[in-house]
Amino acid sequence: MRAPGPRALRHGGLTTGVVLAVLAVLAVVNLRTVHTTGRALAPLTARASATVTAAADGRATVTFTGGDGRARTVQVAVDGVPTSPTTVAYDPADPTRVVLPGSPPVVSGDRATTHLAVLVLLVVVVLGVGLQRILTRARLRRSAPRLLRVRRVRQQHRLLSRSWIEVVGTTPVQRFPVYFDPVLVTLASPAEVAVHGTGALRALQVDGGWVYPSGRVRTAEPKGRLIDNPSRPDTGARERAARSAPLRRQLQVDGVLLAPAPFVGIFWVLLDGGGVPVWLGATLVTAALALWAAAVQGSDPS
Repeated sequence: MRAPGPRALRHGGLTTGVVLAVLAVLAVVNLRTVHTTGRALAPLTARASATVTAAADGRATVTFTGGDGRARTVQVAVDGVPTSPTTVAYDPADPTRVVLPGSPPVVSGDRATTHLAVLVLLVVVVLGVGLQRILTRARLRRSAPRLLRVRRVRQQHRLLSRSWIEVVGTTPVQRFPVYFDPVLVTLASPAEVAVHGTGALRALQVDGGWVYPSGRVRTAEPKGRLIDNPSRPDTGARERAARSAPLRRQLQVDGVLLAPAPFVGIFWVLLDGGGVPVWLGATLVTAALALWAAAVQGSDPS
């Protein structure tokens, strides 16, 4: 009998830690940007209506009347082409210090504030999903077990592989995805195991350990290529189980899911601007979330 090992919890905890670490680093970077731009814009307390008379090469010429009644014409750095008329913010003590809504400090501050809001939302989602999964799966341990004949099916759909459990003898056939455990590779097909739960979530006890569901019971056949476990596991199955047991093997297999991350980063830059730093941040977040999503769905490295 093997000792119970919360492999799904370790996998989910590892990928959650990666996501939170990436989000924390990016949050610090954006907080520093907000602080820096805030200090730069703090003296610009006066506002005035202005007219843009020219704009070229990242600079705009604006004319406005200050609080002292004097008309001033200044050049201001801008991102893009500003609209006219517009509103300027300037320093009452030095009216030549002017910014427009499209000036780099304003744009950088607004972008960093938006990114911070997105990062906080992602933290809430990641922690909320993790907590919900832990609590709902923990309840299954307290439910009474039933001995059922089941078989394991490995699904390959696009870039993701998952393990499914089919309950033998039900009409229609009941299936549910499970978090990977090496014991699944050597599970006979069919095999009689203790199944906990009678609702949408089911857990298995196999060889003294727990195999938890990564999704709800369904009757529709999963999409993609389906591979049945052999009726009697052979030496090759035991070798595959041992090879797929380490989490590093899981991360290597899930690494294929990182391929779209750079393209998501490019798409984000096209929407939001910001150049290479924003592309790098969006790519890192996408890559970390891809690993986390694979863990949440129960990816199968076997």
